Amino acid sequence: MSIQELSRKFKGLYSNPEYLLLILIITVSFVSFYLGRVSVGNGHSEATRIPIQATIIESNTLQNHDITSTTTPLVEEKVVKETYVASKSGTKYHLPWCPGAKQIKDENKVWFATKTDAEKAGYTPAANCKGI
Repeated sequence: MSIQELSRKFKGLYSNPEYLLLILIITVSFVSFYLGRVSVGNGHSEATRIPIQATIIESNTLQNHDITSTTTPLVEEKVVKETYVASKSGTKYHLPWCPGAKQIKDENKVWFATKTDAEKAGYTPAANCKGI
């Protein structure tokens, strides 16, 4: 088969509407699949992120403490789990990776360690945040 015969064959395929529709469907499928893969980013979904933990170090005053004493620590370490976040002006609390939590400005965020802490402060769970 020569190149001219092959080109005639392909030209015949493009003139048939059924083949054009098939080619269109396949092309749209591949482009949609590719765009879906690109939109995922680096492959980590939002639900697999781990909540942020902050470590706060508080130093005790040196008054009335014996520096050589081992019973009274001069520095205590407290681990605070910041698991839930809410807006100062809002009524709902979220997990840090939820869409609603991402829209809250840092200066307006209020953090809670537990659901009960957030509910005691008057907040209710966000409906669009999975896992609450």
